[in-house]
Amino acid sequence: MNRPWILTVAVSCFLMAGCLFEHQSQMDPMITALPKLTSAIQWTPHDGSLSQEAVLVNVFTKKPEFKPIFADTQIKWRCDSSNNFDVLVCSPDGKRALLEDDSRTPQVDRLWYQIDPSHPAEFSLIPIGK
Repeated sequence: MNRPWILTVAVSCFLMAGCLFEHQSQMDPMITALPKLTSAIQWTPHDGSLSQEAVLVNVFTKKPEFKPIFADTQIKWRCDSSNNFDVLVCSPDGKRALLEDDSRTPQVDRLWYQIDPSHPAEFSLIPIGK
């Protein structure tokens, strides 16, 4: 009598593990590429006259390898007065943060999709104005 219940739990766990693995495998290329994208954004000339969209178009034109990796995301970035950049990779609808990278570190700093999958698309790393 307990066998159907145990089988149901086992199948459910297997399906959940498969979904998590698939999601992780989708994120791996972004995690690898994000520090390079952050650097490319940081070193793209912009004097405040270009919109974020224009800077991203410039980066994707010069580095077309990034475009398919980040195609299904929205990307936001900001810069402080010391030219430190914070890049936020968001869900396709732009409501949730997936990854966040600070130009001052060599690795991706926040894996929001793991830490807090419902984290809003808001920056958390560089306090602007400091």
